[in-house]
Amino acid sequence: MPSFSSIDTTPIQSSGQEIISKTAIGLVMGWLLAALMFIILTLIGDTITRAVDSSTLFVWNPLFPLLLLMVVFVIVFVGNTIIALLFSTLYHKQYSSMGKWIRGIFITNVILFLIMSPIYIMFNDNLDTIFFVVGLHVIFAAYISLLQGDIIINPHYSLSHIIGASLGVGLSFLLFAIIFKVSGLATATDKIYMFLLFPPILAYTCIPFASCVRQMIYYKMYEGGSDMLYTPSPSDLLQLHEEWSNESDQNDEEVIIDEIIQ
Repeated sequence: MPSFSSIDTTPIQSSGQEIISKTAIGLVMGWLLAALMFIILTLIGDTITRAVDSSTLFVWNPLFPLLLLMVVFVIVFVGNTIIALLFSTLYHKQYSSMGKWIRGIFITNVILFLIMSPIYIMFNDNLDTIFFVVGLHVIFAAYISLLQGDIIINPHYSLSHIIGASLGVGLSFLLFAIIFKVSGLATATDKIYMFLLFPPILAYTCIPFASCVRQMIYYKMYEGGSDMLYTPSPSDLLQLHEEWSNESDQNDEEVIIDEIIQ
C-alpha cells in the first residue's frame, strides 16, 4: 500500500487552556473593536444624533453609507490583523504562515467590501436596518478572516475548519437575531449602541470558541481511528498515483523475472 509518511495528515489539537485563551482574546478584541467603531462614528459628526432625535426614518447624506462602510472595513481589517498577529505569536507552532494569513485577510475583506457596498446603499433609509447590516458585516468579516487562519495552516482539514467556524458564526447570528428582536422595545439610541456593541463581541468570542471545541473533539476521533474529514490535496493524489504506479511496475517486473526464471 502507498505511504503518506511525507504528507501531514494530523489534525490540529486544541487544549482546554487554548480554548480559554483564544476565547478571552476574542472577547477583549470584540470589546475594543466595538468601542473603536462607536468612537469613530461619533467623531464623524452629529448626523446620527439628529436622526435619532427626529425619527427612526431618515435620509442620509448619499455619501454616508460608503463612509460607514469604509469605517467598518478599516476596523474589522485592523481587528483581524491584530488577532492574526496575536495568534501567530502565542501559537507560533500552529500559525506559522502569518504573512499569508494577513494577505488573505486583506483580499477577502476587500471582496466583502465590494459585495456589501450595494447592500449599504439599498438599506440606507432606516436606522434599524442600516446598523443591522453593519452588524452582519462585522460578523461575516470575522468569520471569513478567522476561518482562513485555520485553513492556511492545515488545508487538509478545510471541511472540518468550515464546520467549526460555521457553528460559531451560526451561534453569533442566532444571538444577534435575538438581540435584534428584543431591541424593538428599546429607544433608537439604545439600538445603535446594541448593534455596534454586540456583533464584534459575539463573533470574536463564539467563532474561536466553537473552532477550538471542534478541534478538540475531532482530534479525539482521530486518535480513535476516525479521520473522515481529511481531504487530500491534488499533490497528495498525484503522489498517491505515482506510488501506485511504481508499485504496479515493480510487481510487473517481479512477475516477468519469475516467468524468465521458470
